[in-house]
Amino acid sequence: MRSKKYLWTFVLLFLFVFLNSVYAFNIDSFDITVNVEQDKYAAITERWFVSFETEQTKINFKNSILEANINPNMLERIDSKLKPKIFINDYSNLKVGFDEINNFVRLEYVITDVVLIKYLDYDNEIIWRFNDNLFRYFVENNLYNIPSSSFLRIYLQEPLMVGETAPRAEKQNNTIYWTGISSNELRLIVIEKKPPKPTFVIADFFEDLYLTKNFMYFVFGLLAIIVLLLIFKQKVSKNIKKFVIKNSKIKSSKNRKEIIDFDEFNK
Repeated sequence: MRSKKYLWTFVLLFLFVFLNSVYAFNIDSFDITVNVEQDKYAAITERWFVSFETEQTKINFKNSILEANINPNMLERIDSKLKPKIFINDYSNLKVGFDEINNFVRLEYVITDVVLIKYLDYDNEIIWRFNDNLFRYFVENNLYNIPSSSFLRIYLQEPLMVGETAPRAEKQNNTIYWTGISSNELRLIVIEKKPPKPTFVIADFFEDLYLTKNFMYFVFGLLAIIVLLLIFKQKVSKNIKKFVIKNSKIKSSKNRKEIIDFDEFNK
């Protein structure tokens, strides 16, 4: 009995040492970027940074990642953190890789969930609110938690622009990021400028007509006629007057006989 007890103790100790040599790693931090292209489309890139006790542990970890490939269940068995975090219903086009130089696992995928929720719609712009339900995996004890060594970034593609954030986020161009926060909300207001409405302007109408050669010829011809008329105004006026007089026939008025029948009065 005692020998069996020692045997099991040895086996357990061996397994403990062996497993530690294989899985002696720690996922320290993350850097996640949500690339928002449309209100129902976003591309996600997650980087999970890993530290290793030995070089052999790193090799074993890399082999485990390669073996898991794009199987989410196998990735989660390596570590519960190694799975897509930013989605509501589903994700697609998952890609998995391991960067040996910088020691991070890279997850790339696409979501077609409701990323932006329409808040207000004006004539010249739309106000959106980022769907914070996408961040439910970051909730700990009813608070959104992002450690100081980690980053959650949101990049907005044009014509989307960054509006108000809560809690306060750092901003770089059209990207905002949170780090080192513990908050009961993650709010991002997004502004989308609408293109100006087309208006009909007379100048635009004529500008379109200028594009045709026939119209150009017509304009130049008309201008030439007007200029000639202005130069020879008096001569043209006299010629027109002579032409009218020459070709006009003045009829004599009817005589009284034609108008009044005197025979009627003599009766």
